[in-house]
Amino acid sequence: MTSTLRFSAVLASTLALALAVSGCGPGSGKTPSAPQGASAGSTAAGTTGSTGTPTATASGSAVPSAPALQAIDDLQVYASVGDSLAAGLSAPANESYCELLRKNDDAAYPNYAGQDLESFHPGAAFVWEATPGDTSTDIANTVASVLPSWPDTTPGGDALVVVSMGGNDVLNDLSALANRARTRAIADRIRRNWQRLIDLLKAKYEDPAQGRRLVVVGLNLYDPTDGHGSFPAAVTQGQTVCAWWNQLPTTDRREAVDNFNSINVAIRDVLQRNQAFLADAHSFFLGHSPWTRDNWFAPDCVHANTRGHHQLRRLVWQVLTGTLR
Repeated sequence: MTSTLRFSAVLASTLALALAVSGCGPGSGKTPSAPQGASAGSTAAGTTGSTGTPTATASGSAVPSAPALQAIDDLQVYASVGDSLAAGLSAPANESYCELLRKNDDAAYPNYAGQDLESFHPGAAFVWEATPGDTSTDIANTVASVLPSWPDTTPGGDALVVVSMGGNDVLNDLSALANRARTRAIADRIRRNWQRLIDLLKAKYEDPAQGRRLVVVGLNLYDPTDGHGSFPAAVTQGQTVCAWWNQLPTTDRREAVDNFNSINVAIRDVLQRNQAFLADAHSFFLGHSPWTRDNWFAPDCVHANTRGHHQLRRLVWQVLTGTLR
């Protein structure tokens, strides 16, 4: 992994399988199934219905009805793709959500000892392609450029790609949130780039005839204002993003929150259309903003702090396994 603004790495993981889960013994190579009664859709705001039909959460998003790892028999490639969130800004080394998914920090998070991809699927290659500041267009263009250099999967092999993108499309034009038409243009652009990204990944990693499968997990956008459309005055000093929300008239704040939520609807729709998995960061982070004592955000009102990255890992791991620890 480099220490430059572009984080890109391919690492071979050779850790032996260390945990038996749901009847999968050590070294069995089988993917753990969800515990009885667990679902990938359980969040603070909603759960997947027992019928297998995705159930809407408070943010208007929906999630698949089975853990993502159930679709994986032989994980050969794990890729983390995206922007500064995926790059781990505001998190210590080795404690970004994408790194914790690959290999847990057992000293910091003993409850997740053995609950990582290296333990479940030893030998999978790790690709880290994340650049702070990248918009959804940048990310799609980058993946199109570098994808040929990523490891291939062999017949029967699976690839898992976890993606965070769209936040910089919003940050680069915050004033658009006060205008429905301009917000719709941002949402449409993010939707198009999500579709392009998934198409690119499918072309490389999905081949039913060869038994090669692709699993995509997409994070939607959390709301640092916690639905208020503003921040406590104490956190806005010297912070441009925080201060922008607070200068809006009260009526515009409500519309800005509604418009922001419409972007998550666009992300939900494109993921559902492609049978990808939604990691509903929006619902999961509600109640953990600068308005609360249990704050998962960095002082810039944009990025997740160290605790927030752990929570993002918890969320994605829940989508993968059906278990929230």
